[in-house]
Amino acid sequence: MIEAKNLIHFYGQERAIDGISLRVAPGEFVALTGESGSGKSTLLAILSTLLRPDSGELRIEGKAPEAWGDLNRFRRRYIGFVFQFHYLIPYLSIAENVALAADRERRQEIPALLARLGIGEIARKKADEISGGQRQRAAIARAVVNRPRILFADEPTGNLDSKNSEKVFDLFRSIADEGTTLVVATHDRRLAERADRIIDIKDGRLV
Repeated sequence: MIEAKNLIHFYGQERAIDGISLRVAPGEFVALTGESGSGKSTLLAILSTLLRPDSGELRIEGKAPEAWGDLNRFRRRYIGFVFQFHYLIPYLSIAENVALAADRERRQEIPALLARLGIGEIARKKADEISGGQRQRAAIARAVVNRPRILFADEPTGNLDSKNSEKVFDLFRSIADEGTTLVVATHDRRLAERADRIIDIKDGRLV
């Protein structure tokens, strides 16, 4: 369960998040939609504990972030995040990049996961030898390899064609069906409709 109450966040004098309250149930797949600058990426960062709001309350599984102790350890164990930029290590192979994030018992699952995302055949290629779309799919594999309880994704298909975007959302849908909570920010309304619920954001508010 993710529960947020009256979140407010400023960038300078601009109120990027303006009193948002919401709840995400365990295993729910939620899509955040809105125009560029609407606040959806900022909200995603707050919900994932990467950004502390200026005011308001956030609880994950009933606890405020500070109650989890070491937040970095908490994120590694419970949260996966797909960023807009892939942040892969360029001189490592795709498989090695994913393995760096993988728990020991999950490493044997990497080949099947890469194949599922359509990049199994390039697993040994270095990150700087493949396309931007392939790098993004590798970043998605890195985020989901440990089967996190909660997965956050910020425009995960922004650099992908329609076919590979469908593959990514197919994977997200199956992950949610297996019990993982997903919160995904996307500008693609058609893909957002694959989620259990769509939350529209405009000018930092829910609409």
